[in-house]
Amino acid sequence: MNSKEITQNLLWLVYGMLAITLFHLVYVFMPSLTLAFMTNMAAMFFFLVWILKKRTVKVALEQGFNIEDLFSGIESALPTKAFLKDENSRYLACNPAFAQEFGITGEQLLGKTDFDLFPAELANKYQQDDREVIAKKRVAIFTETFTSAGQTKSAQTIKIPFLDHTSGKHLMLGIFFDLTEMDNAVHSANEFKMTLDLLDEGVYIFSSKDYKVCYANKSGQQQLGYNPEELYRLTPYDFKPEFTARKFLDLVAPLLNHEKTSIIFDTLHQRKDGRCFKVRIKLQLIHLGGIEAQFIAIATPIA
Repeated sequence: MNSKEITQNLLWLVYGMLAITLFHLVYVFMPSLTLAFMTNMAAMFFFLVWILKKRTVKVALEQGFNIEDLFSGIESALPTKAFLKDENSRYLACNPAFAQEFGITGEQLLGKTDFDLFPAELANKYQQDDREVIAKKRVAIFTETFTSAGQTKSAQTIKIPFLDHTSGKHLMLGIFFDLTEMDNAVHSANEFKMTLDLLDEGVYIFSSKDYKVCYANKSGQQQLGYNPEELYRLTPYDFKPEFTARKFLDLVAPLLNHEKTSIIFDTLHQRKDGRCFKVRIKLQLIHLGGIEAQFIAIATPIA
């Protein structure tokens, strides 16, 4: 395994950990995903991370690799904060995201210790963790606090020991995720959901692939008389008696083909108990970066 392969494996390890921290946020937006599904996905990522950790760290410790190869790969590919320390917990390098977080350049960080950046209590804790990681020669994951711009935040830090074959010294790569940012995003998502639940109109979100409903606000659930688990097995044309699947696909085609940005139409909605009521629908196709495009429908009952 060469330096490039080791660096790639370390990056995959980090991406796996990042994916695990994102699961909760995804679940907030996509309640149609069952807890069992989320648990299985998390277990799979933990397994992959464990395999990579065992294989990569063993090679990194025994074979070693070049510090410049490692950090150039980390710096260009890693979307989060990373730093490099020597066996005495002195900083050797950091990526731009780390420097920006603490208002310091890589050149200014060189040779400093945690005592130059953090309160003594935190610095002592970080260095104790560093010594333990290097002494035991194993990857460790810590949930800890840090201070930045006068604020106390929480983070999950991965510390990875390895041998630099150029100098022959044992060094440590640290990568950390700001959990405070994640918590704030989850809080904002929950507030957004609470706002949608206050609307009188029914709000439905469904996939542009299989057209299954993946979200309905409280009004939407009450209008149709279904609970969320039942709704998430349905498509919009399952409760629109005037529509077949073919007719519905023809309706949304101008949105999928980017010919229109929205469609407004009147139709019938059929409740679980079989009763029908008239609604006016505003339908849009929403594109979010990196996420499958989804339809959002706002249904207003017509007296």
